Amino acid sequence: MSVTQTLSVRSLALILLAGLPLPALAQEAFRWVADPTFQDAGSAHQGVVPLKQGDLWGLMGRDGQWVWPPQFQAVGDAGNGRFPVQVNGKWGLVDIDGEQAADFVFDAIGTPSTYTPMQWQGAWYAVGLDGQADEAVLPFDTLIGNDGTCMVGTANGVPTVVTRGIEPSAVQVEGVTAMAPPSESHVAVLLGDKAGHVDCQFGTLNGGEAPFDQVRRFGQNLAAVRTGDVWNYVEPYGTTPMFSTEFAEARDFAEGLAPVKDADSGKWGYIDQSGDFVIPVQFDQAYSFSDGLAG
Repeated sequence: MSVTQTLSVRSLALILLAGLPLPALAQEAFRWVADPTFQDAGSAHQGVVPLKQGDLWGLMGRDGQWVWPPQFQAVGDAGNGRFPVQVNGKWGLVDIDGEQAADFVFDAIGTPSTYTPMQWQGAWYAVGLDGQADEAVLPFDTLIGNDGTCMVGTANGVPTVVTRGIEPSAVQVEGVTAMAPPSESHVAVLLGDKAGHVDCQFGTLNGGEAPFDQVRRFGQNLAAVRTGDVWNYVEPYGTTPMFSTEFAEARDFAEGLAPVKDADSGKWGYIDQSGDFVIPVQFDQAYSFSDGLAG
């Protein structure tokens, strides 16, 4: 597959924003899928990217043709081949095949997933892949994020984890002051000035404590954690560092690799899930992989 076919909008944007020259091969092979005439662009999902033309958003395929011509006031985070989009102040769902998946009757919509939180007439509901909403109203005042069967929000201002599926539950973990959007059935949380992860299904702290100074989301069953000035990784339900090497900074695993900053040189490289460097330390900055490429 050529550079022309694999170069992603996100990776190109990172190169251009950083003021770096394009690699020679990319310069020779690069072609515009869409001419640079748009006011804004969102993150691509399964080859479809949101583009803003004038005051309206549309969805364009990798062939440069509109899947949905500009007609939306806003576009949300995509998932499962669907985009939340807003028309006349109301939200609905459209898919990457050009079909409407949910009517434009909602006040807000989360990320399309196994269960998608949708707000209707001021109340939040969990809507399954079949389009059917649970009878039970979600307790949220505000949605923080969702992933799979896990949804996170605030209930009366208190961070709350809700799980749908075989054993539905709603849990508020004592002492938790803030939560991040869930990932891989876990939620990064703060307890005062300490951080840890909460299991979505049971609403319990991994390892029964929050021993870290900072944590990131789980990716491929590993999460970056900081203790003092050094970073390492932990597995779900664990608090013991995975690797013997400590890093000055670390980011999420994706496609088997994670960008980490070497404590001695201050340069970035990429490790695999064994903690071994696969791409040597050499970069001034590095980001997680997506679609086979990294900024």
